[in-house]
Amino acid sequence: MQDGGDASPPVGGNHLVGGLLDVQGVTQGGQPRQRDAQREPGDDQDEGELEEGMSMSHGARIPRWSATSGIVSLQIAAGKCTLAWRGIPRDTSCTPTISAGRTATLFTPQQLFGEFGTSSDVLAHASFLEHARREREQERDLSARLALGAYVVARLVTRMLTLPAGDAEALEGFTWQLEAVRRHLRELPGDAPEAAHLCGIADAVSATAKCSPALRLSLTAYAYFLEHEGRLEEALDVLSLASHMQGPAVAPAEFAATALFAGRLNRLLARWAAASGCYEAAESAAHVSGDMVTLLRSRLGRGAVLRGQGNLPLAKAGVEAVIREAEGLGLREVLTIAYADLGAVCEIQGRYEDAAQANYKAFLVGEDSLQRMRVLGDLGIDLMSSPGNGIVTADMVERLLKGYPPIEG
Repeated sequence: MQDGGDASPPVGGNHLVGGLLDVQGVTQGGQPRQRDAQREPGDDQDEGELEEGMSMSHGARIPRWSATSGIVSLQIAAGKCTLAWRGIPRDTSCTPTISAGRTATLFTPQQLFGEFGTSSDVLAHASFLEHARREREQERDLSARLALGAYVVARLVTRMLTLPAGDAEALEGFTWQLEAVRRHLRELPGDAPEAAHLCGIADAVSATAKCSPALRLSLTAYAYFLEHEGRLEEALDVLSLASHMQGPAVAPAEFAATALFAGRLNRLLARWAAASGCYEAAESAAHVSGDMVTLLRSRLGRGAVLRGQGNLPLAKAGVEAVIREAEGLGLREVLTIAYADLGAVCEIQGRYEDAAQANYKAFLVGEDSLQRMRVLGDLGIDLMSSPGNGIVTADMVERLLKGYPPIEG
């Protein structure tokens, strides 16, 4: 996406955006939050999971649970059902079987994103306006216009979700707003990837204000785009809209996929409490749906939160517990992420030789070529950081990786 190449007015000629989109009115004190977290090796694994609805089986179900392994209870408070499990101390590998009576646990978007606001709340999507202000200050007019376009699209979707049922006058106003947003988006450069996302979302909005799978998937794809652009706050905002498209109750598998995505975004924003809550919600949903891959990945996410908080011993213990369980179930996807996480913990601890071995194991069990390339890069950094003044010798590699099969090709 190219910036600063368009000298046309930042808002356009239609009356939709009027004084509403004046970025000068945005609070100047809202500086971007410092992000002291990093992306994880398994972050890209979520791509496409929401689009597919997490419907296919991972070939592994939650194993049967011994009565001495822990305690499963159903907690009901404030109208929300959650699963609470307390295992034996120092044993994080036992995974209880959920009985048929507990599969009716209710999962809602409010558990991840809180109560949904109203369309009259001007600051509901302030992150887009803040981004537009920063881009305008850097004289990147095209990026500022795209951010403003994203703002009006977000407000349009919010208006649709909060539209009173059976109110003909409100529906007429919504129809006018929809057409005005579409006219505004047509003034954006057609070759900009973000403009294509925004037009796709607007085209998926129904004039009857009905939610549709196409609109939800378009919003989810845009959230992934924003994440890869580093606009995490905006990605979280759009993901919230996509989640509310599913109604008051969400299927456990889809809820778990959304919770993993929201947990990652919050973790990258260093919002540790929110990230932990999302990962715990994903684990609860995985218990209900019997998805062992998602369950273990949610535990790895909680371990990444602990690592970001500096609790390295507990983070290492959690990752090692996941590795043991994934090895027993033969889940190579989980093992790849877990070994890479273990390598990250060892790197922070200064144990570069252990980190090299962990990353090499991640490479061996990995099946995705792009992920294996990233792991090889981490392995090279570990070898360069090992004792030897940054010189990697054949003897060093042979000693560190002794007993492991060689890299083919």
